[in-house]
Amino acid sequence: MMPLWVLELAEWFWRQVGEVEPFPRRLRAALDSGAFDVTFEEMPRLSIHKVENYLAFLGIHRRSGQPDRPLRACVAARGGAAWIFLEQDDPPEEKVASTAHELAHFLRHCLQPRMRAVEALGERILAVLDGRREPTPAERCSSVLRGLRFDVHVHYLRRDVPQVRTAEDEADLLAWQLLAPQEEVLRRAGDEDDLDQVRALLMEAFGLPQTMADDYADWLCPEVDESPVVTKLAKVMNACRDRDGAGE
Repeated sequence: MMPLWVLELAEWFWRQVGEVEPFPRRLRAALDSGAFDVTFEEMPRLSIHKVENYLAFLGIHRRSGQPDRPLRACVAARGGAAWIFLEQDDPPEEKVASTAHELAHFLRHCLQPRMRAVEALGERILAVLDGRREPTPAERCSSVLRGLRFDVHVHYLRRDVPQVRTAEDEADLLAWQLLAPQEEVLRRAGDEDDLDQVRALLMEAFGLPQTMADDYADWLCPEVDESPVVTKLAKVMNACRDRDGAGE
């Protein structure tokens, strides 16, 4: 099952938009609603340096220090606003998948920490989050006790760092839920648990590109190991997940 935070954050997104988009979803209209400050930029031969040059021209970004390489998509955020960059020459359905994934990064790794910090410490903490002042000793202490982060410059461009892999996995889960909510997929699939059938459903009914449909279908229809040890371990992991989700 989807983690509780995914369900709650997806539901919160559509509440802010004011209207749930019908299937297949494209998300552009939802983001054009004005509920979120998101700007789209499509570039041919998108790369790290192209994104950095664009942001540097606007005076809103410093260099990541990463070597240049091609990108399918990228998101940059500052002060509660986001810029989503897409490869101009990608097929439309791949652009939708990229939009959902980068939007998920923005919601989970940018907006949600800001909201939690403001809820815990008040609006004054935004000056710290936006890099306009250093946190006070009291704010640092509160952040540690409450598990808050004050990172101003964070990037997930490396692929050999565990926390980056975790962030990517979280963005995948939320992107899937935004485009094809698990409960709706399961309702339409009924008792069908055939991997190929679920993949076809995701592509035909929800408009997911094959690459995203493959990954989501694999997650929805995992191979089951019926050994007693694995069964017991699964129960323990599910209990831990439910416990952690209750604190989100």
